[in-house]
Amino acid sequence: MPFSEIEQRYEDFFQLPLHNLGMDHELFSVEKGGGGRWHGFSTGFSGVLYRIAFLQGEKPAVRIVIDLSDREWNHRLFHRLSGRRDAIEAHLSHPLEWDCVEGRRRCIVSVVREGSIADPRETWPELQQWMIEWLLAFKRVFTPHLQELVE
Repeated sequence: MPFSEIEQRYEDFFQLPLHNLGMDHELFSVEKGGGGRWHGFSTGFSGVLYRIAFLQGEKPAVRIVIDLSDREWNHRLFHRLSGRRDAIEAHLSHPLEWDCVEGRRRCIVSVVREGSIADPRETWPELQQWMIEWLLAFKRVFTPHLQELVE
């Protein structure tokens, strides 16, 4: 099935981050979704992934997604992590978006910036590098917390 124009843009955009993360950091995409809008990377913990993504509004984001089939487990882990919010954000030197909606299974922590997949291709290198740097920062900062908190 041929790609739509937007799917082709996602495919083209993610080639560099996926290559660099895999070759330089041994981080390989284990999940892809949303018509190619995002790629997930293992955290080493079941039900918890790092993601590089373009959100529905097309803004670029790096996320940690807690999405095991057990909603209560997801919310419990999210609340444990959010109890460390100040320390996590201090290590990242940046505020994050903490999203855990009652009634929804998945919980997400994100950093989001301006930009869009529709932006001119010559602007992509900056966005691609931003995604790579933030994914590595999330891995560096969140992994020790996950090691302590995941049951």
